[in-house]
Amino acid sequence: MGLFDTPQQKEEKAVMAEFHYLKRLKKSVEEKDFNRTRSLIKTLGRIERRLQRFHEKAKSEINKLRAQGIVFSKLDELEKQVDIFANNSLKELSLRTGKLPALFTSDIIVPGGPDWKEIRDHVNKLETNFQAWATLEKELIQEGLDIRKKLRGRPGPGQVLSPGQERLHELLLGIGEFKTYTIDQRRKLWNKWTYYTTQKVLINFKAPGVNLSGFDFINFVFNGETILEGSNFSGSQFNDAIIYSSNLRKVVFIRALLNGANFNGSNLSRANFEGATLYGVNLERTDLTGANFEDTIINNANLRKADIQNVQNLTKKQLHSAKNWEQAENIPRELL
Repeated sequence: MGLFDTPQQKEEKAVMAEFHYLKRLKKSVEEKDFNRTRSLIKTLGRIERRLQRFHEKAKSEINKLRAQGIVFSKLDELEKQVDIFANNSLKELSLRTGKLPALFTSDIIVPGGPDWKEIRDHVNKLETNFQAWATLEKELIQEGLDIRKKLRGRPGPGQVLSPGQERLHELLLGIGEFKTYTIDQRRKLWNKWTYYTTQKVLINFKAPGVNLSGFDFINFVFNGETILEGSNFSGSQFNDAIIYSSNLRKVVFIRALLNGANFNGSNLSRANFEGATLYGVNLERTDLTGANFEDTIINNANLRKADIQNVQNLTKKQLHSAKNWEQAENIPRELL
């Protein structure tokens, strides 16, 4: 079973052991106990290698998600941070090249014993890096678990929908059982259902050119093939929704709330975001060619590798409020 599929009991035990031995190491350094300090450093080095193997397994699971075409910026950022602190810890503890073990090699021990002040400094650095590593690693694994739960059973295009999914599609599209319902009746019914349900998944949802203004999709995950080209979601809420690699060309998001939504890899060319709020939205690798950003809030949005060629009504102040606007592609000269 994969690392994200079971409780991480072994890793938790290793982390607890590391904290335990770090505490003993600090005490032995304060007491200037040469033999015990050297022994504890070797023990910690072995535990550190085990933790590094756990981290490599975690990275392997992340790569499996990437192989499915799934990219999550938070996961990537956590992985980068964990790598930094893990490598810093190994620099201190590695039995072959680590700074701490090197201070106890027989050929550099000076008369009067080792430099305990230098050892204390390295131990403090090790503790700081390890605490950060342990905290971020736990967050990394939890993020992987959450993503796996959301994407479990992810279907491919063309897969037959379950009766429950068919009913959701019919409600949104006003067909089948809901053919005689007005849009206001369907909106009220949909928003009431989504407020209470925890099963917020839409599979292979294809609704090009449909008016779904005011329909809310908070925390929804759009799996499979999603086609919403030309649809109207004015006044809708998509906070924290996941709609990656989807066809959202010419979609209308006027005055919509899209905070924290993940549109990674989607085609949003000529979309209309007039008056919409996109705080913290993930627009990485999206096509925003010709999109309208009049009075749009995009503070802290992720624009890494987003194509913003010929965007409309986007001001320099708006663009620069995104957290990594410099990494967008085809930035109009007047917005630099």
